[in-house]
Amino acid sequence: MNQNGQHRRVTARDLISLKVPGEPSLSPCGRRVAFTLGEVDWDKGEERWQIHLADLTDAAAAPVESRQLTRGLSDAGQPRWSPDGEHLAFVTFRPQPHEDEEDDAREDGGEKRQVFVLPAAGGEARRLTQAPEGVEIAAWNADGSAIVTLQQAPRPPAESSWRRHRREIHDDAVVAHGSIPSWEIWAHPLEGGQSRRLLGASRGVGEFDLSPDGRWLAYSTDHTGRPEDQDRAEVLLLDLQQGETVRVSGGRGGCESGPRFTADGRFLLFWGWADPKTSYSRQELFVWDLRRPDRPPRPLLGEIDRDLEEMLPLPDGRVAVVLAWGMVSRLAILDPASGRHCWVGPEGAVFSGLSAARNANTLAMVLETASAPPEVALLDLESGRHRVVTALGAVAEKWQRARRERIAWTCEGFEHEGLLLLPPEPGEDPPPLLTWLHGGPHWRVLDAYRVYEAEALAAAGWAVFLPQYRGSSGGSQDYALAL
Repeated sequence: MNQNGQHRRVTARDLISLKVPGEPSLSPCGRRVAFTLGEVDWDKGEERWQIHLADLTDAAAAPVESRQLTRGLSDAGQPRWSPDGEHLAFVTFRPQPHEDEEDDAREDGGEKRQVFVLPAAGGEARRLTQAPEGVEIAAWNADGSAIVTLQQAPRPPAESSWRRHRREIHDDAVVAHGSIPSWEIWAHPLEGGQSRRLLGASRGVGEFDLSPDGRWLAYSTDHTGRPEDQDRAEVLLLDLQQGETVRVSGGRGGCESGPRFTADGRFLLFWGWADPKTSYSRQELFVWDLRRPDRPPRPLLGEIDRDLEEMLPLPDGRVAVVLAWGMVSRLAILDPASGRHCWVGPEGAVFSGLSAARNANTLAMVLETASAPPEVALLDLESGRHRVVTALGAVAEKWQRARRERIAWTCEGFEHEGLLLLPPEPGEDPPPLLTWLHGGPHWRVLDAYRVYEAEALAAAGWAVFLPQYRGSSGGSQDYALAL
């Protein structure tokens, strides 16, 4: 507020300085939530992400003060509770004294991040993995005995020596897509024992999941790793006992990704294009019954006819899905066997980063509305009630923000909508208008707090119109294909 106690007009620096939560991870008991928090370091001109922890023991307390768990000059991410809640794993880069500091970076300039494990009862985090090129994705196996990682295959010794030599002579040019890495999937025991390679060096490997019984490894791959093949990925299922690989959809086409097993191990879920020949078609959720491998995967969102934005298998065998719904989100709980669904959670908000408690009927998420910055929130799946548990954006209460309106119109048989931001205070003359088109092509405008550029322009006296047009996500399949 200014000296007169009035709200002051928001600035671009204010908006960029907001603390932003991401990647919540709810403990199995549902009484603690770890999450990443992004903060701007203005001196270095960087945004840095570290892991924070909020204690939710007092159900009546809201918001909750969180404490920072990780520190350093490198980002920490992917907080993951062990199934028993005794450990919190995360991924970060921390140079080790015995390692060659000249070889800390990958060929693409990225840091060689490793998995660290922190005791929930307190103490120092210990490094679990020794991946030569760092870890990309990490997840616990079902019984918590190991962490499974996606990591780049080691470079040949001659290539590592050449990379070191280039740095010595200050040859720091990076050739985009000049060298296509291979990827491996490993299981690293939590307590002693040798790490085991589950998938040998393969190109173009993306997300993965291990079945609850440890027999099946599901992963997505485009087989080449080339940029032009990213939209040709498929989901494969590897039998770790027999060594046989199954093409889950039989080569349906399009881009398949994000394989996840249901908690009972019966179904495999994955993303895919509703129309396998069209990249801007609606994002569909498919389910494949491992008991009936002769049958093709079934689409689950046909009746809902909205884009999938996130999905999370729940401990009871169901799956939570975040759907793009116009300019906001809706949250549904699906039964993979029947396809039936029910709606849960608040309306008029945007959700992301779902996490489920293993032993409680609770979801954690990042929740954002048009009037409130993103915060970590909890949702009770039985009652449908939610509560915001952090107050990271409390500083925003001092700001005078843009006035905003939703605009709706009809054109060529479709109902359209858009978001109009106006200067905080009306003037005598209409302000100049800027129309801001989103990219994609299959993308959308969000009626959320973080429309940073538009908010800053409105504070400078502009009217900013952000339209949803044909082809935008958040609508039906027909709307997407009318691009």
